[in-house]
Amino acid sequence: MQQERFEYLASKKLGDQLSDEESQEFEALLQQQPDLLKQYKLLQQYWSEKHSQNQRDRELFQNVLQRIDRSDKPHTSRFRKFWMPVALVASVLLAVGLFVFYFSGSEEHKFVADRKQQKVILDDGTEVILNYKSTLYYPDKFEEDIRQVTVVGEAFFRVAKEKDRPFIVHTKNAVLKVLGTSFNVRAYPDENTTEASLIEGALEVTANDKKATPILLKPAEKVIIPNQQLQKIASRKRSAPKKVKITFFKPTDVQAVETTWLENKLVFKDQTFADLAKALERKYDTPIEFTDASLAKLRFTARFEQESLEDILSALQLAATFQYRIHDNRISISKY
Repeated sequence: MQQERFEYLASKKLGDQLSDEESQEFEALLQQQPDLLKQYKLLQQYWSEKHSQNQRDRELFQNVLQRIDRSDKPHTSRFRKFWMPVALVASVLLAVGLFVFYFSGSEEHKFVADRKQQKVILDDGTEVILNYKSTLYYPDKFEEDIRQVTVVGEAFFRVAKEKDRPFIVHTKNAVLKVLGTSFNVRAYPDENTTEASLIEGALEVTANDKKATPILLKPAEKVIIPNQQLQKIASRKRSAPKKVKITFFKPTDVQAVETTWLENKLVFKDQTFADLAKALERKYDTPIEFTDASLAKLRFTARFEQESLEDILSALQLAATFQYRIHDNRISISKY
């Protein structure tokens, strides 16, 4: 039943026919089911014709389109405008399924870093470090002409250099392409933006938008991409990705704020209490709620290393007026 609902909503999404309520339902479904998110990413690649660079994939997709063309007989039903995208999506879903079943020569793995950071070494020697509450999908063996993985959450990559075999990282809202480089990607589903920060090498980032153009990053640069669905629900306006310099806590620092989590540090520079709370929730596995929306908008600049959650909240109270209460392993933040 859930798969059928996913296919129905995906069809309307790709045909730009989702209502606001269906958009929220689809977003929630993808957040709750990472496997469906990956399936939608594949489907989205085919639909936008930004599909895999693998020649075998392209040939398969063209064969499917030819079968659709041959079976597309004209009719006059008033539902044709909607059902044609549905039929096409169903066929593409079939194509993706056939590709995975017949042509995937390696098993896909799901690696989850829940309550601690985790390191994964991939088939090509690429090193991936996952932050708290992050997931990596990867094959046990990459294909001959391309290397592809999917990230939900935050991860740091040291990609093994292979000139003739690009390395592609998929997130829900962006695709990152590299040959050999070190970079950080932050793509938590519950955050307003997806960020890619380049430390070394070169990185090409493309937002998952039909009108998006690739953004080329140089070392010490990052791109910030609005998470379209969350942004659409919040404001009904869509902002363009922007390229900026990576952040340093102090001008003399050599490590960027974006990668301090690798040393198990929490560093924030002019960030909202809401963003800070999300990071604390993930690291300490403790839900945090605000009883007053104005508190979530408070901004902080701070650096923490080995402090406990209560020590951090107590330190923040020195910079802003609020109180907190711990009950049933949940934290409630309120005004005095």
